[in-house]
This record gives sequence, structure tokens and C-alpha cells, in this order.
Amino acid sequence: QLLSPHVSVELIPYFTAPFSALGSSMILYAIWYDWRTTMRSLYHRLILGISLFDFCSSTSLIVLGPWAVPEHVEFTKFGRGTFTTCATAGFFFNFVFGTMWYSSFLALHFLLVVKFERQESKLALRFEPIAHAIPILIVLITSSYGVVEDLFNPMRELPGWCWYMDYPPYCSTREGTPECIRGEKYEPVSSTAGPSTVIPNFLIVIGSMIMIVLKVRHTEKQLRQYGHGQNGNLQRTKETAWQGLLYIFAFLIVYFPIVLLYFFGNRNTDDSKHKRVIFGASLMTKLLTPLQGFFNAYIYFNKRFWMLTREGECFELLRRIPVLGGWISDGRRATSGVRNVRPRSNHHNKPDNGYCQTHDEFEANSRTNQSTSKNERSPEEVRPEDEGTTLHHV
Repeated sequence: QLLSPHVSVELIPYFTAPFSALGSSMILYAIWYDWRTTMRSLYHRLILGISLFDFCSSTSLIVLGPWAVPEHVEFTKFGRGTFTTCATAGFFFNFVFGTMWYSSFLALHFLLVVKFERQESKLALRFEPIAHAIPILIVLITSSYGVVEDLFNPMRELPGWCWYMDYPPYCSTREGTPECIRGEKYEPVSSTAGPSTVIPNFLIVIGSMIMIVLKVRHTEKQLRQYGHGQNGNLQRTKETAWQGLLYIFAFLIVYFPIVLLYFFGNRNTDDSKHKRVIFGASLMTKLLTPLQGFFNAYIYFNKRFWMLTREGECFELLRRIPVLGGWISDGRRATSGVRNVRPRSNHHNKPDNGYCQTHDEFEANSRTNQSTSKNERSPEEVRPEDEGTTLHHV
């Protein structure tokens, strides 16, 4: 019985949530380590919000796992807790919807930067307050209300998790069920935190993805039409767009099973095919939802992290992690796929193991080297696109 499919659904988050918690904690550490620089960027402030919410929700799945479900619940195998521990687990698990909202605003941020060419200084005045207020207020209000009104209860479709639910399950919505003990008023709050969050966010990220792709293709077409080819501005635009698209892809992968579970889970039927669909959606939800931080960390560190650690090994804490530390210290692995980012000469006389280059120094050295490289070329070699304005690359 311990190897049965339903038991595996309960235990999967113990294997996936640690990866998400580790990924989010690495992002938080990287932002904190160079906070004087990173906190000046709207992109990093949004990533900070995503990582904080994800770290709380992922950690709760580890610390308050299936054992937090009340012991007498018949559709779980590992419940050893009470309704109080279940409510605590539901409070922190609800933070995953804060991650979802922040991810949508991050997609909008990339859309505004890539398609509409908005400057971050202007976005910080009007866009950023909304981007922080909506996730924080919705999550804290709905979570607190759920605890006060006893709305966090065990979920039948996701055994081992507690969220907005009546108990016994569906006692307030389906005929022939026992009388409700708790949570009979869960539906309005569940709709606010669930479908009213999931559906708009999916529309935002999918719409942003489509418009970003169309913008890049339109820019490429124009440049080919006028014979400019691939200039520097287009390359930076494509890099920024691709980074935004990766975050969007991660969002769709992580949260799509929740959409399936919502639309199929509300049907009251004993059809065997329907039950298999529900089980598959539950399995994918338990497998993918706790991995948001892991995917974000891969995207966040994919280029910028190696750029910051090659000249001097700055992230000492991460270098002490087994396997990962060796990967970071391997100069060949750290520089693979990153072109034209190593400063030329400012600190070559300093030993690599004794000098730690900050992000400010890296940016200053990069600008100096780019200027030197441009001045060394003859006037015939200077291309027209080198003299244009540059897109802020996040």
C-alpha cells in the first residue's frame, strides 16, 4: 500500500519542493549579496517578490507536509495533525497564488520593455506599486480570512494538502453528503483565490508571450527589409525577450495542471475515465507546482550568475554546496555560452582567488572595454547601429 499511486501523490512534494525552496533561496541570496545594484532594477524587485512567496509556499510543503492533515481523514495515509496544523499549512500554501500574480506582472514588465520600449524608471512610478500591491493584498487577505473562518481543510483531489474546502468534502455543494463540520462558506473565497486568479493570469502571460514574439519578428523583418541585418539593439531585444519567454514557459508548465484539475474536479461523476483524468491532473499538480522556484533559478542564473562569478569567485556560500560549488568553480563550464563579457585588463594583476568583482565593477569594466574597443576601430569599421540608443537589458 505504501507504493500505491494514491500514496505517491501524497509524497511527491517531499521530493520536488526542496528543489524549489533551494532555487528561490539562491535567488534571494544573490539579490541580497549585491542588493545595492539589484534593488535599483524593477526586474530584480519583481523577482524578489516571486522568490519570497515561492520560498514560503515551498517550505510549507516540506515542513507542513501530509502529516499536517488531521489524523482521522480517511482519504490520506500519513495524516497525523489537527485542523489547526491543516489551517497553518493552507495559509502558507496559499502563497503560491502570490507567486502566480507576481509572475504575471513580470510578464507584463517584459512586454512593456520589449514591445512598448518603456523605461524602468517610468514603470517604477505607476506600474510597480500595482505589481506589488495586488499579490500581497490578495494573498494576505484571503489567507487570513481562510484561517479565521475555518476554510482551510483537507482536499480530496490533492491528498496531503490543505486549502479552501468544506469538510467533509463537498458537503455544501453535493447532495447525499454528510452535514458540514467546517468550511461551508469556502466557495466565494476559493473562487477569488483560485479561478479568479488562475484564469486572468493565464490570459496575461499568454497574451504577453504572443505580443513579445510578434514584436521581435516584426523588428527582424524591418531590419532585413532595409538591409541592416542583425544589429546590437536587436540582439539585446531578443535576449531580453527570450528571458521573458522562459519565465512565461515556466509559468505555463507549473500551473497548467491546476487549471485541468479545477475544470475536471468540479464534475460529480463516477466515470472511470474521468477519475483517471483527475488522478493524472493531481499527480502533475503535485509534481510541477512545487518546482516554480527551481525553474526561476535556472532562468535567473543562466547567464547573469556566471558573468558575476568568473573574474572573482564572489558567491562563496554557493561555492560550498556539493557538486554545485565545483560546477561554479569550473571556469570552462562557467563561461560556456557567454560571449564577450569578460573584462580585459583592469584586474589581471590580481589573483583570481583573492579578488571578488562586484556587479558595479563588472558593469563599469564592460562599458570601458566596449568604449575602448569602439575607439580602436577605424571610422570605416564603425557601424551605424553602434551609435544608436540601447535597450535596457534586464
